[in-house]
Amino acid sequence: MATKKKTMLLRRGLVPQNNNLAQGTYGKALNRFDHIYYDRFTVLNSVPEHNMFTTALGGNDEYGVPKTLADTNMQVGGSLPKGQRFTVHGFKIDLVTGLSTALAATSIKYLYYLLADTTVQFKISGQDPVFTMDMQDMLGACTLLAFTQAATGDNIPLILPKYRGIVPINIPIVLSEQTNFGINVKHAHNGNYTSAVDGIFIKVGMVGVLERFV
Repeated sequence: MATKKKTMLLRRGLVPQNNNLAQGTYGKALNRFDHIYYDRFTVLNSVPEHNMFTTALGGNDEYGVPKTLADTNMQVGGSLPKGQRFTVHGFKIDLVTGLSTALAATSIKYLYYLLADTTVQFKISGQDPVFTMDMQDMLGACTLLAFTQAATGDNIPLILPKYRGIVPINIPIVLSEQTNFGINVKHAHNGNYTSAVDGIFIKVGMVGVLERFV
Protein backbone atom coordinates (compact mmCIF):
# COMPACT_ATOMS: atom_id res chain seq x y z
CA MET A 1 0.00 0.00 0.00
CA ALA A 2 2.84 2.36 0.90
CA THR A 3 4.53 1.66 -2.43
CA LYS A 4 1.31 2.45 -4.30
CA LYS A 5 0.93 5.76 -2.43
CA LYS A 6 4.56 6.68 -3.09
CA THR A 7 4.12 5.95 -6.80
CA MET A 8 1.03 8.16 -6.90
CA LEU A 9 2.86 11.05 -5.21
CA LEU A 10 5.82 10.60 -7.53
CA ARG A 11 3.58 10.88 -10.58
CA ARG A 12 2.19 14.12 -9.19
CA GLY A 13 5.69 15.49 -8.68
CA LEU A 14 5.19 15.77 -4.90
CA VAL A 15 8.24 13.74 -3.91
CA PRO A 16 11.75 13.83 -5.35
CA GLN A 17 12.46 11.35 -8.08
CA ASN A 18 16.08 10.69 -7.21
CA ASN A 19 15.62 9.44 -3.66
CA ASN A 20 17.65 6.39 -4.63
CA LEU A 21 21.35 7.29 -4.38
CA ALA A 22 22.18 4.66 -7.00
CA GLN A 23 19.96 6.37 -9.57
CA GLY A 24 21.20 9.12 -11.86
CA THR A 25 19.42 11.48 -14.23
CA TYR A 26 17.87 8.60 -16.14
CA GLY A 27 15.68 6.37 -13.98
CA LYS A 28 13.88 3.12 -14.58
CA ALA A 29 10.36 4.54 -14.42
CA LEU A 30 10.37 8.34 -14.58
CA ASN A 31 12.85 10.94 -15.84
CA ARG A 32 12.63 14.65 -14.94
CA PHE A 33 14.53 17.39 -16.77
CA ASP A 34 14.78 21.14 -17.03
CA HIS A 35 13.40 21.71 -20.50
CA ILE A 36 12.35 24.34 -23.02
CA TYR A 37 9.84 23.66 -25.76
CA TYR A 38 10.23 26.35 -28.41
CA ASP A 39 8.85 27.45 -31.75
CA ARG A 40 9.50 30.40 -34.02
CA PHE A 41 7.84 32.24 -36.89
CA THR A 42 8.80 34.83 -39.50
CA VAL A 43 7.13 38.23 -39.32
CA LEU A 44 5.40 39.56 -42.41
CA ASN A 45 3.63 42.91 -42.32
CA SER A 46 0.66 41.39 -44.19
CA VAL A 47 0.11 38.46 -41.76
CA PRO A 48 -2.02 39.40 -38.70
CA GLU A 49 -1.43 36.38 -36.44
CA HIS A 50 0.57 33.21 -35.95
CA ASN A 51 -0.46 29.96 -34.25
CA MET A 52 2.65 28.53 -32.65
CA PHE A 53 3.57 25.01 -31.48
CA THR A 54 1.05 23.52 -33.92
CA THR A 55 3.66 22.05 -36.30
CA ALA A 56 6.20 19.40 -35.34
CA LEU A 57 9.83 19.27 -36.39
CA GLY A 58 10.00 18.46 -40.13
CA GLY A 59 6.49 19.73 -40.89
CA ASN A 60 5.80 22.76 -43.07
CA ASP A 61 5.34 26.16 -41.45
CA GLU A 62 2.65 28.66 -42.47
CA TYR A 63 4.69 29.62 -45.52
CA GLY A 64 5.25 26.04 -46.65
CA VAL A 65 8.86 25.80 -45.45
CA PRO A 66 9.91 22.65 -43.50
CA LYS A 67 10.73 23.35 -39.86
CA THR A 68 14.25 22.52 -38.70
CA LEU A 69 15.61 22.23 -35.17
CA ALA A 70 16.40 25.95 -35.38
CA ASP A 71 12.66 26.56 -35.66
CA THR A 72 11.12 24.11 -33.20
CA ASN A 73 11.74 21.04 -31.06
CA MET A 74 8.10 19.96 -30.95
CA GLN A 75 7.79 16.20 -31.41
CA VAL A 76 4.04 16.28 -32.03
CA GLY A 77 2.23 19.26 -33.50
CA GLY A 78 -0.10 20.93 -31.05
CA SER A 79 0.22 18.51 -28.14
CA LEU A 80 2.54 16.63 -25.83
CA PRO A 81 3.52 13.08 -26.78
CA LYS A 82 2.08 10.17 -24.83
CA GLY A 83 4.09 9.46 -21.70
CA GLN A 84 5.10 13.07 -21.09
CA ARG A 85 3.97 15.77 -18.70
CA PHE A 86 5.31 19.31 -18.90
CA THR A 87 5.01 21.94 -16.18
CA VAL A 88 5.50 25.44 -17.56
CA HIS A 89 7.14 27.87 -15.12
CA GLY A 90 7.77 30.74 -17.52
CA PHE A 91 8.21 32.01 -21.06
CA LYS A 92 11.04 33.55 -23.06
CA ILE A 93 11.22 35.59 -26.25
CA ASP A 94 14.04 35.76 -28.80
CA LEU A 95 14.02 38.37 -31.54
CA VAL A 96 16.49 38.41 -34.45
CA THR A 97 16.68 39.79 -37.96
CA GLY A 98 17.00 37.30 -40.80
CA LEU A 99 19.94 37.14 -43.19
CA SER A 100 18.08 39.13 -45.83
CA THR A 101 16.80 41.76 -43.39
CA ALA A 102 18.67 44.74 -41.98
CA LEU A 103 16.65 47.32 -40.09
CA ALA A 104 17.46 50.89 -41.05
CA ALA A 105 17.72 53.36 -38.18
CA THR A 106 14.63 55.13 -39.50
CA SER A 107 12.68 51.84 -39.34
CA ILE A 108 13.21 51.23 -35.64
CA LYS A 109 9.90 52.94 -34.84
CA TYR A 110 8.07 50.23 -36.77
CA LEU A 111 9.77 47.52 -34.73
CA TYR A 112 8.81 49.29 -31.50
CA TYR A 113 5.23 49.60 -32.73
CA LEU A 114 5.17 45.91 -33.63
CA LEU A 115 6.36 44.85 -30.16
CA ALA A 116 3.90 47.08 -28.33
CA ASP A 117 1.08 46.04 -30.66
CA THR A 118 1.59 42.27 -30.43
CA THR A 119 -0.15 40.04 -27.88
CA VAL A 120 0.94 36.54 -26.82
CA GLN A 121 -1.71 34.12 -25.52
CA PHE A 122 -1.24 30.59 -24.23
CA LYS A 123 -4.28 28.40 -24.82
CA ILE A 124 -5.29 24.86 -23.88
CA SER A 125 -7.88 23.52 -26.31
CA GLY A 126 -11.44 24.17 -25.18
CA GLN A 127 -10.37 26.45 -22.31
CA ASP A 128 -9.94 30.17 -21.75
CA PRO A 129 -6.39 31.52 -22.23
CA VAL A 130 -4.20 30.87 -19.18
CA PHE A 131 -1.57 33.46 -20.07
CA THR A 132 -1.84 36.78 -21.93
CA MET A 133 0.85 39.45 -22.23
CA ASP A 134 2.04 41.87 -24.88
CA MET A 135 5.46 41.28 -26.37
CA GLN A 136 6.86 44.59 -25.14
CA ASP A 137 6.23 43.57 -21.52
CA MET A 138 7.59 40.08 -22.10
CA LEU A 139 10.86 41.61 -23.27
CA GLY A 140 10.94 43.91 -20.23
CA ALA A 141 10.93 47.03 -22.41
CA CYS A 142 8.81 49.51 -20.46
CA THR A 143 10.09 52.38 -22.64
CA LEU A 144 10.21 52.26 -26.43
CA LEU A 145 10.95 55.64 -27.96
CA ALA A 146 12.34 56.31 -31.42
CA PHE A 147 13.85 59.77 -32.04
CA THR A 148 14.82 61.35 -35.34
CA GLN A 149 18.52 60.73 -35.79
CA ALA A 150 20.93 63.64 -35.99
CA ALA A 151 23.56 61.53 -37.67
CA THR A 152 23.66 58.09 -39.25
CA GLY A 153 23.54 55.34 -36.65
CA ASP A 154 22.72 57.42 -33.57
CA ASN A 155 19.06 56.48 -33.26
CA ILE A 156 18.14 55.27 -29.79
CA PRO A 157 18.22 51.45 -29.63
CA LEU A 158 15.74 49.19 -27.93
CA ILE A 159 15.59 50.34 -24.31
CA LEU A 160 15.64 47.50 -21.77
CA PRO A 161 15.65 48.93 -18.24
CA LYS A 162 15.18 45.42 -16.86
CA TYR A 163 16.15 42.59 -19.16
CA ARG A 164 13.92 39.53 -18.83
CA GLY A 165 15.62 36.37 -19.94
CA ILE A 166 12.64 34.39 -18.68
CA VAL A 167 9.19 35.73 -17.80
CA PRO A 168 8.11 33.77 -14.69
CA ILE A 169 4.44 33.01 -14.07
CA ASN A 170 2.89 32.91 -10.61
CA ILE A 171 0.90 29.71 -11.15
CA PRO A 172 2.60 26.98 -13.22
CA ILE A 173 0.72 25.58 -16.21
CA VAL A 174 0.63 21.77 -16.12
CA LEU A 175 0.27 20.02 -19.47
CA SER A 176 -0.59 16.35 -19.13
CA GLU A 177 0.23 13.83 -21.82
CA GLN A 178 -1.45 14.41 -25.18
CA THR A 179 -2.94 17.73 -24.02
CA ASN A 180 -3.72 19.94 -27.00
CA PHE A 181 -2.32 23.45 -26.62
CA GLY A 182 -0.86 26.34 -28.57
CA ILE A 183 0.37 29.92 -28.40
CA ASN A 184 -1.40 32.53 -30.47
CA VAL A 185 0.58 35.63 -31.41
CA LYS A 186 -1.61 38.43 -32.75
CA HIS A 187 -0.55 41.74 -34.30
CA ALA A 188 -3.38 44.20 -33.62
CA HIS A 189 -2.71 46.49 -36.57
CA ASN A 190 -0.83 44.47 -39.16
CA GLY A 191 -0.24 46.45 -42.30
CA ASN A 192 0.87 49.51 -40.33
CA TYR A 193 4.37 48.25 -39.58
CA THR A 194 5.45 48.44 -43.26
CA SER A 195 7.78 45.94 -44.91
CA ALA A 196 10.56 47.15 -42.60
CA VAL A 197 9.68 44.33 -40.20
CA ASP A 198 9.43 41.59 -42.83
CA GLY A 199 11.81 38.70 -42.26
CA ILE A 200 12.29 39.17 -38.51
CA PHE A 201 12.35 35.88 -36.58
CA ILE A 202 10.44 35.71 -33.29
CA LYS A 203 10.98 32.64 -31.14
CA VAL A 204 8.83 31.83 -28.10
CA GLY A 205 10.00 29.31 -25.52
CA MET A 206 8.08 27.55 -22.74
CA VAL A 207 10.44 27.00 -19.81
CA GLY A 208 9.74 24.31 -17.27
CA VAL A 209 10.12 20.73 -16.08
CA LEU A 210 9.57 17.77 -18.39
CA GLU A 211 8.57 14.44 -16.87
CA ARG A 212 8.88 11.43 -19.11
CA PHE A 213 7.85 7.91 -18.25
CA VAL A 214 10.19 5.21 -19.46
